[in-house]
Amino acid sequence: MAITAPFGYQKDEKDHSPGGQGYGEGSAWSRGQSWAVYGFALSYHHTGDENFLTTAKRCAHYCISSMAVTGWLPLVDYRAPFEPVKYDTTAGMITAAGLLEIADHVGEYEKRLYTQAAVNILKACEKKFCNWNPDEDSIMGGGTFFYHDPDGSETHVPIIYGDYYFIEAVLRLKEKAMFIW
Repeated sequence: MAITAPFGYQKDEKDHSPGGQGYGEGSAWSRGQSWAVYGFALSYHHTGDENFLTTAKRCAHYCISSMAVTGWLPLVDYRAPFEPVKYDTTAGMITAAGLLEIADHVGEYEKRLYTQAAVNILKACEKKFCNWNPDEDSIMGGGTFFYHDPDGSETHVPIIYGDYYFIEAVLRLKEKAMFIW
């Protein structure tokens, strides 16, 4: 019997081997997708090669469409089964920062798409996962290291670069960003 997942991805119930950090081979690990959005956008920033911007935008559209159907909350894998629900806010924060980088390189009307999607992601993740307690070390919870986490110790936890990209994205929106890459 097969487990049905979004986008038609099928995995045999007997096959419990992870396919990397996502659900399985052929799936779509969200943090990998987010690194593509951000990395190709930065590559365009540094080279001016339109191929990088085109690729960043294609990756961005995949992430945007995947998160639009989950209330703008990034799943660990965009092609994993619907249950159990596993989020990875690091993917969302990296994607948001990458979308804002793309927004810096496109026209006014296209810019709205990327900026609004970044804001939607930031707001949804802030509402569900942020910890504003100044006595605790992290801000953004809800990070997940990889889909297959048998004891749950690395699922929905704070991850330091989630905080970094959250702050970077907020600073970009406030036009106070510090470009260090």
